[in-house]
Amino acid sequence: MANKMLSLASELKDLRCKWQTLSIYERFEQTVLAELTTVIAIIVVIASWQLLGTRVGGGVSYSGFAEVGAGWGVVRGLVMSSR
Repeated sequence: MANKMLSLASELKDLRCKWQTLSIYERFEQTVLAELTTVIAIIVVIASWQLLGTRVGGGVSYSGFAEVGAGWGVVRGLVMSSR
């Protein structure tokens, strides 16, 4: 895990160094990629939080499971469309 974090930090550092040499389209691609990654991460965190809330919250609510399933369906759709 630490190696992945270090590689992510080094990739961001390299991107900052090369930003001036990137074409407008390459800058656009990098910006869109960063925004989509952030949005997907937020959706995954919210869906996980809701799933944890239905599991830990008092009692079993089948309506909660349907909402979680719908949330995970959105997450799966976003992940598959980003590939």
